[in-house]
Amino acid sequence: MGCGLVVAAGFLVGLLASFMIIALLIARFKEDGFYPPDQQMLAKAAIWLASSCLVATAALWLYRRCFGHDNSLRLGEEKSPRVERLSFAIFDIFAVCGLSFWLWSIIVRNDWLKICIILACLVVGFVGMHLRILFHELGHLMAARIVGFMPRRLQLGVGPVLMSQRSKKGFWFEWLLLPRGGFMAATPTGVSSFRLRQSFFVAGGPIADGLILFGGYRLIVAVYGSLGDSFLCADGAVAAVLLLWTLSSALTGLLPTKAAIGGRRFLTDGYLLLRLWTASNQRLAEWASISDWRKALDLLQGTDENRKAIRNAGSQEARGSASPSENLRILQVQRNRLASEVLRRSGMEGGSA
Repeated sequence: MGCGLVVAAGFLVGLLASFMIIALLIARFKEDGFYPPDQQMLAKAAIWLASSCLVATAALWLYRRCFGHDNSLRLGEEKSPRVERLSFAIFDIFAVCGLSFWLWSIIVRNDWLKICIILACLVVGFVGMHLRILFHELGHLMAARIVGFMPRRLQLGVGPVLMSQRSKKGFWFEWLLLPRGGFMAATPTGVSSFRLRQSFFVAGGPIADGLILFGGYRLIVAVYGSLGDSFLCADGAVAAVLLLWTLSSALTGLLPTKAAIGGRRFLTDGYLLLRLWTASNQRLAEWASISDWRKALDLLQGTDENRKAIRNAGSQEARGSASPSENLRILQVQRNRLASEVLRRSGMEGGSA
């Protein structure tokens, strides 16, 4: 738990330092130079960014060194949901308090009207976070349509379910309360050019994020003059914060790792793209032939069940029941039998968080 808190704190500090560096660089290009105080702030922000990255990386390395590292493509239950909830709670409280204090300082109204405007801005920001996740998942959906995949499930957010609906064709849409991530699953109609088609499906979300960032930045510049000037009014500050949050979410999604969201470990788009282009053709063929995407991800890198079966095979060999090679051969036959059985049911379902 301590390592998780250190990583979360390092991420928050690094995010703040990144925002400060971006704001100072924008000011530099706008004013054609730095003032001496700006140079000092930029140096301090760079030091804080480098320090937070080093501390978070060291804590993550220490955790994996002590407790091991799951390098499979398996979507499993999060082993430490309390750390996840605490990390998100710290981030949410910090973000809401920071934005509220800033809005309070720039709004020139009486106190009660200030409170009403701030609450309205927070609601708009909350809805905007949902819309950003929706556009990201719609990018996956449109990419699935282009490459001939059949959409199966789209989930927005985590937590309590606000709406759940299944169409006659089997498409399942879920809208949950907390805007902390999303998920899109689709089934390919064939296995030809699977690596390219699946990669385009996974890249649909980051492409949508890029379009959101480009369009949002151009809109802010057109309305408020610059990103820095947008922070001087309430609506512009909310729009700028949403744009920066989209940028951080897009960059985080491209990191090849697993994200703990809603008590479950999801694969980022960067992780899936990395595995798609480093997996062997045999594993990709197995992946493409299985209808259940969870079973497909299990087969790509092996699961706890596989490791338990190998340990059981080893213990049986120690008792003289069979040789290690025979046990491994039996395990491989069982896995091939499972793949052949699921193959009759159709193609694989691809997921992206």
